[in-house]
Amino acid sequence: MFPEVIGAIEHGRYENGALAMRPKIDRPSLGFAAAGKITVFLTVLGLWLGGEASGGLVILVSGDLAFGMVWGWWLVSTKGTPPWAGLAGVS
Repeated sequence: MFPEVIGAIEHGRYENGALAMRPKIDRPSLGFAAAGKITVFLTVLGLWLGGEASGGLVILVSGDLAFGMVWGWWLVSTKGTPPWAGLAGVS
């Protein structure tokens, strides 16, 4: 199961790069990326609790948890705002 999760997340990382280049953020793709980052952390945490991974690996992937939480917070806090809000020169 772990290789499949990592493969899906790696595909999501390429999608993250594409999201950064767009003038408008695609909310569903960002939500998928946030869920993927949190899933990686939870998977490694589960492996650590089962004695199959080191604590250093959990610390290493805690950055994924942080990014996933920030992106999730942004998605929740901006829900309902128009997609053009915050763009320069658009009223």
